[in-house]
Amino acid sequence: MALQLGYYVLSDQTAVGAYIAAIIWGVSFMYALKQGSDWSNMLRKKKKSPLKVVHHKPKGPTYKSYRADLPNQEVIDEILDKISLNGYESLSAFEKEILFKASKQEK
Repeated sequence: MALQLGYYVLSDQTAVGAYIAAIIWGVSFMYALKQGSDWSNMLRKKKKSPLKVVHHKPKGPTYKSYRADLPNQEVIDEILDKISLNGYESLSAFEKEILFKASKQEK
């Protein structure tokens, strides 16, 4: 080590500074490691939190005002049966929309 330092002194002054800084860093690191402090933690990459997965319910088609898209009587009967079993609050927004469109059709 002393021979290498002597070579750097004779050939390049900048290399001497870098070499001495590396020696000081290494000795300081070993001393801190003996004391129980690990400096290598600052060189490790921090774990990123996993991405949050969000699920969306696909929206069903909305019924248009023309007659071809209006629900048939079987669909309306199934919705009315659901109301009689579980109440109006148990209907989804889509089912409520079907009933609303069907009621406008009959008028």
